[in-house]
Parts: sequence; structure tokens; C-alpha cells
Amino acid sequence: MLDSIPPHIKSLLIIGAGPAGYITAIRLAQRGFSVTLVESTHVGGTCLNWGCIPSKALIHASNDYYKIKSKSLASLGIQVGELALDWATLSAHLEQDVQQLRNGIEARLKRLKVNLVKGNARFISPTSVEVQDAEGKSKVLQADAFVIATGAKTLVPQVFQGLDPRFSLSVKEIFSIPELPKRLGIVGAGVIGLELAQAFQRLGVEVHVLDRLSGILPQYDAKLVAILQDKLKKEGISFHFNADITTAVVDEAQNHVTLKITSLLNPEEQQTLEVERLLIAPGRRANTQGLRLENAGVDLHPQSGGVIINDALQSNQPHIFAIGDVTHGHPQLAHVASHHGIVLAETLAGKQNGLDALTQIPAVVYTQPELARVGLSLEEATSKGYTAKVTRLPFAALGRATIDGVSDGQALIVVDDATGAILGAEILSPYADALISQMLQAIELGATVEDVALSVHPHPSLSEAWLEVAERHLGHGIHID
Repeated sequence: MLDSIPPHIKSLLIIGAGPAGYITAIRLAQRGFSVTLVESTHVGGTCLNWGCIPSKALIHASNDYYKIKSKSLASLGIQVGELALDWATLSAHLEQDVQQLRNGIEARLKRLKVNLVKGNARFISPTSVEVQDAEGKSKVLQADAFVIATGAKTLVPQVFQGLDPRFSLSVKEIFSIPELPKRLGIVGAGVIGLELAQAFQRLGVEVHVLDRLSGILPQYDAKLVAILQDKLKKEGISFHFNADITTAVVDEAQNHVTLKITSLLNPEEQQTLEVERLLIAPGRRANTQGLRLENAGVDLHPQSGGVIINDALQSNQPHIFAIGDVTHGHPQLAHVASHHGIVLAETLAGKQNGLDALTQIPAVVYTQPELARVGLSLEEATSKGYTAKVTRLPFAALGRATIDGVSDGQALIVVDDATGAILGAEILSPYADALISQMLQAIELGATVEDVALSVHPHPSLSEAWLEVAERHLGHGIHID
């Protein structure tokens, strides 16, 4: 791989306007570069248009609906009358949120004089890209350097390929379905599958989650995952683990899909499941199809299909960079993609060197409660040679948790025995996305467990979980030994 940035780069062409591409374009324009941004559909990519934003808006709405439907407010003396859900209005609201944010990004790009070109891009040589618009008209564009930021797409297993798209849905279609199904099958018990499973279940849909694995979220702490999985089951979600879906047949007359499932643990154990709609969310793969990267001489990883890059985000071609989900070996997270864009722009402007800043990556599952982690698990710390210890805190020790009715939450920290440094943290809690950020900063700045214990936290707050767990680690817990 090449490490030197080609000199005299003044103009860049970015393919893909998702959270990697449009943020790169903004920062490059701020740094004085001439920028062309090519996008085949909508600015914002999957994250804004069909992923992060509409899914979280749906989750927010489903949580409010669930609080009323489950009568959990009754214990507070809050009585609610007749409850009804208008899916058409909710679906329109999701699109309104997306459109508002999309318009804001496009206006920002225009103010910074980024040349936004709509169409499908493909390389015709290492230095030229052809862009074809929706009407079939083509033009050839050139630049000093190119940035591939086309993200990833849903990986559709063979058994579902060719199914009627009215019944087999991806995240691109699920938010705009004309009406809620009575029974929804979700293929994939990963982050996307779990978030949408809980949201639709809370809106009154009977949800079945199917996965080839034996449980959910193996990358998170097993005890926290067990609490979350138990909660999801109690809300009514049916899990089908170790499930090999051998056939999927659409019956239009009966308005359902029939799945035949064989157990991976016992092939003789089989079952049939009927659902009205299927959401396919087993995973995502780098989106390089149609880019004609062979014409540019760009190397792809044979397994992941992602662009192979070095620490300067360069492909094997020194003037062609790749960022975000389209790259090999990097987490497929929107905030990683955005960070790639900032790092690349600053590197090209001579302000920063490579990926030095990308040392800690927080990850969040936006179920209720949320599950978040950052840094190393105990197993990862041990494998790296640390002598480490994990300390947990049940939320029953927190006054705010009792007030909010979330006493089943939990936090943990992983601490280096030799130095007391915080190595990792996980938390199962409302607002875990915000709460994990304190531990992100602690790890980045090399804080010790004593530093956390000596930091004054507001009371009553859920952030006191970090204070309490630090005190407990040091052997003098305040509200719990």
C-alpha cells in the first residue's frame, strides 16, 4: 500500500453523498478544495433516508405509543382514554423528518459551492468517471483525486432472492409500506433487526425474529444482552434462533409468506411460519457493484468486497481514496463513516495524519433500554495482555433509575489492574448513547477509575452510574457494596 499523499490535489470528485461523502465534501470545501459530489438517489444516503433517521423516529413514536398502550403511566396517576394509531400519518411524519434534514444538507452544500451531480457514476479510467443521469444522459468528469463513499447494501440470502418485493422488504421499503402487517418476520437478530422488531411490536404488530445464530448481539456483554433479550421476549417478540430458512414461498391470495425452517442444531427439527411481510436485515456488504473499479485498477477484498485501504484511507491507487462502509475492515457505522470523511479532508489539507484519531468507536443499539459499549471487553483486554477486572453496577442503586422506572438497567467498566486506567465500558439504560460518551472521553484521555470516582456527577441522574461503579470497583461503593 502507498502512504504518501499525491501533491497538488486541488479538485476532488466524491462518489456517494451519505454520511461519509457529504461530510467529506463539506469539510473539503471549507478547506478551499474544488469539490464535485455525485449521488444516484438522495443526499444523506441510507442513514438519513432509510436507516438511522427514520428508524429512530419510528422508535421514538413507538415508545410513546407503548407507554400509553401498556398503561405504564397509570401508576403515576395519568389516565389516558381511547388509543388509536394512524400509520399513514406516522409514515408521513417519518418522511417529513427525513426531507427536512435532506433539505438542510443540500442547502449547506450549495452555500459552500459544492457541485452536486445526480446520477450513477462509474470509472472509465483511473482518472475519469462517467455519470449517467435518470434520463440516460451521460457526461465524463475528471478530478485530481477521487473518493469512493458508496456505503453498503443489504445482503440478501439466496432463499429470498426473486421474492415478490411487496412481501420481501429491506429498510428502503419498510417505512413506506401502505399499512402495518399483522405478522412481520424479520430475518436477522442484529442491531437493525432488533431495533425495528421492538418498534413494530410496540405498535401492535406480531413480530418474529429469525437468525442462524444462537442468540442476539454476541459482541456485547452476555449478562447485559440476557437482560435485554428477556425484556424483548416479555414484550411479545418471538425469537427463532439456530434457524436455517430453507424455503420462502409467497401466497398472494392469502397475503402471506410461508417460511420453512430447519434447526441448525437438529436437522430433523423443522417448523413452518407464516408472516404477512418479511424484513430482510441479516447484514450488509460493501456497495461497489456498478462502479467499474477494475477500470481504475482499485483492489477489493475477496471476501468482504470492500475497498482495501491504508491508514491514509488510500486504495492501492494513490489518488483514489475510500471511506465509510465501502471499505474493508472498518465498522459499518455512520459515525465511523463521518469520521473517515473529516480525517481524509484534514489529511489532504495537511492538518492531520491518517486515522490516528480513530482509536475508540462507541456502538449503540437503540432498543428500549438502549445498549451501548466502547473500548475493550474483559476478554479483549485479556487477549491484549492486560490484567484487567470488570465491575458491574445494577441500576437499583440509582435514585434516578427508580424515578424513571428503569431499575433493571446495568453498567460495567473494564479496568487495568496495573494502572487503574479505564479500558472499556458498557451500559444498558435509557439514553445509553449519551451516557457512553463519558466513558469514551475517559478512555481517550487516559482517565483512571479514581478520576471517574472523583468527578462530581449531577444528582439525581443516570450518569451517576459511572460514579457508583467506579466507587464500587475501588472497594467502597456508596449505595451498594
